[in-house]
Amino acid sequence: MTQRLSLIYPDTIIWNLLCDQNIDPGKLLDSLRAKGFALVISFHTIYEFARNFEREDAAGNARGRQLFSCLKPSMPPSMGSRFFRLYLPKLSMAAASLS
Repeated sequence: MTQRLSLIYPDTIIWNLLCDQNIDPGKLLDSLRAKGFALVISFHTIYEFARNFEREDAAGNARGRQLFSCLKPSMPPSMGSRFFRLYLPKLSMAAASLS
């Protein structure tokens, strides 16, 4: 019988802090999974991160790429760059970050 995981939906600020602290996403996810928890990435979190690319400046684009690269290991394949190309064509830079 598989263990049912308790889902954690971190606010955008938590994702930002994890990214700023250079947390190894794989280790974090493994540690949480061992304790019966899983981080969940909401579409709203993706939206908030993608807004960095709307700023149209180098700092915003760099931050967006940094945040998405932190999320990438914890994103299911179905939420990868295909999602951005199909549903959010204006955010092609976010799609490039996930490829």
